[in-house]
Amino acid sequence: MTEKIVIDSLPDLVDFIINNDLSEKSKSDLRKLENTSGLHLSLGMYIRNRYELSNSEIVPRLIKEYLEIETKGKIDVADDEISIKMLEMFLLNDDDISGSIIKLIWRKLKNEKNNK
Repeated sequence: MTEKIVIDSLPDLVDFIINNDLSEKSKSDLRKLENTSGLHLSLGMYIRNRYELSNSEIVPRLIKEYLEIETKGKIDVADDEISIKMLEMFLLNDDDISGSIIKLIWRKLKNEKNNK
């Protein structure tokens, strides 16, 4: 198995995927979508297979940023190590993280289109 790429920042990973993995046609197709629900087995699988997403020893910052998005600031993940461990047990899996990344990519591409 090929070693996964490590980018320990959610915004940096989103930008990297947009700039390095998506063709202009793919970007255009993503902008046209009403939602991202149909991308789990295509773009989602690609992201899960290519990037390290859920190993807290390898990508702790990415995980913290993901948890902050998922909890919508209701839990302070900056200081509470017990909360982080509990959230990791319940929220941390590659499927959910890749889904969140896809939504971030989609929103960013849609915003770029609207700002042009």
